[in-house]
Amino acid sequence: QQLIDEGNEKINCDFNGEMKKLNDHVDNSCPLNLLDCWYKPFGCAHECTKQKLQEHLTLKLKFHFDLVVKFVDSLKKTIKLNQDEIIQLKLKIELNEKKYEENRILINENISMELKKKEFLEKDNEIKKLEKELIKLRDEIERLKGNVSPSHSPKRKKINRCLA
Repeated sequence: QQLIDEGNEKINCDFNGEMKKLNDHVDNSCPLNLLDCWYKPFGCAHECTKQKLQEHLTLKLKFHFDLVVKFVDSLKKTIKLNQDEIIQLKLKIELNEKKYEENRILINENISMELKKKEFLEKDNEIKKLEKELIKLRDEIERLKGNVSPSHSPKRKKINRCLA
């Protein structure tokens, strides 16, 4: 049997049960247990016995109401900050999507330019080969002109036939 002085009242525990039921009694039904105020999550640090809790809740009604109002105001500020952050993040996403699209277009243009450059180089090499062939053919024509005697020319043959 223990006594506790809460204000001017003395509260005692009359537990006379078996030892195996003591833990359950201490955890759940002992009048000497101190309980947190229901408004602890909002900032009230008061602890009292179960018998005094209702009295505390009644006497501190305005205090508890002010704690809840303060908490709600804090939540509103947090919500506003989060909403502002969401707006900023959405703007960043839009900007990044535009940049992504611009980069995609530039990459496609770059690929197209590389393909055209490759085609150009291939055509340029083809032109150079054709120019070399042309030079060879001109040289061959000049060589053949030098090998042909004037008596073998078609005009000369006509003249020779007429004369004969």
